[in-house]
Amino acid sequence: MSATDSTLSVGDTVRILAFAVDARGVILLCPPSHQFASNDAGVAMVSSDGLVTGMSAGTAYIRASAGTARDSLPIKVVAAAAASVAMR
Repeated sequence: MSATDSTLSVGDTVRILAFAVDARGVILLCPPSHQFASNDAGVAMVSSDGLVTGMSAGTAYIRASAGTARDSLPIKVVAAAAASVAMR
């Protein structure tokens, strides 16, 4: 499983890619469908197609499974930085 960046800000999204491989490490051309899950949806939610959304600061583990094969990826979510400051 991989992501282009495993750290994101609250409200941002990242797509998780999962690859099924056989015992020799060869990528399967017709892999079984993957299921995604987050161990803490309050920190990072994941959709059925692997789109992860940062919900609140912290670390969540996103798990992909296909049959009995599993892998997980830590996703660190950080508070969104202020875009500007205004004083009156």
